[in-house]
Amino acid sequence: MRTNGTLIREAFPMRVLTSIVMATACVLLSTAIAMAQTLTTLSGKPIRAYYHTDTINPDCTTNSQTTMRVGQPPQHGTVQIVRSRIFSTFPANNVRSACNNRRVTGLVAYYNPQRGYVGTDLFSLEYFTSRGRTGSRNYTVIVR
Repeated sequence: MRTNGTLIREAFPMRVLTSIVMATACVLLSTAIAMAQTLTTLSGKPIRAYYHTDTINPDCTTNSQTTMRVGQPPQHGTVQIVRSRIFSTFPANNVRSACNNRRVTGLVAYYNPQRGYVGTDLFSLEYFTSRGRTGSRNYTVIVR
């Protein structure tokens, strides 16, 4: 027969494990939510959906190019991905933050709704860096 002390010691690790699982699930869910975005635009008017700089060296030169593609195309418009010179957004404590004041190469994705369409549209983008970093973003577009 077990004593209450034994039951408490056996149950405690399960409580800790449950807490860790729940905390991990919350982090994963918040990451998934952070990768979803809602945009609003007028019918027939393009809007910038996303941009991603190429891999940038500390001296602001390009190390390698990023690749971006449409994962799920929109049903009521188009997505155009354009190589362009854009401003980076490195945090102040990053050695490359000085690059934020000058244009660097990267990719910009534009969503263009069909002229005359009013409603909601969905699409997704995927990007890949030469250093193996990948990501995806899901978009809900409200077209007015």
